[in-house]
Amino acid sequence: MSLLADFRTTLPEPPTPELRDLIMRLDDLERRIEARLDAAERVASERHNWTMEAIARLAEINEIKERLVRVEARQK
Repeated sequence: MSLLADFRTTLPEPPTPELRDLIMRLDDLERRIEARLDAAERVASERHNWTMEAIARLAEINEIKERLVRVEARQK
């Protein structure tokens, strides 16, 4: 009988209505947080792409500027 009593004490009690409500609210909160994180990740990815494109354009402009400086130096 002691084994059965020990087994019963290790089983969790069924959740109360308040606990079930809390679990549902936490699950909802978790879904909303994940949705916001996904949206923030998309925005960050877009900004990263824009930044990389801007850096590439600046590199091209810098290369053109260096070429122009060399051409002007030859003409003097």
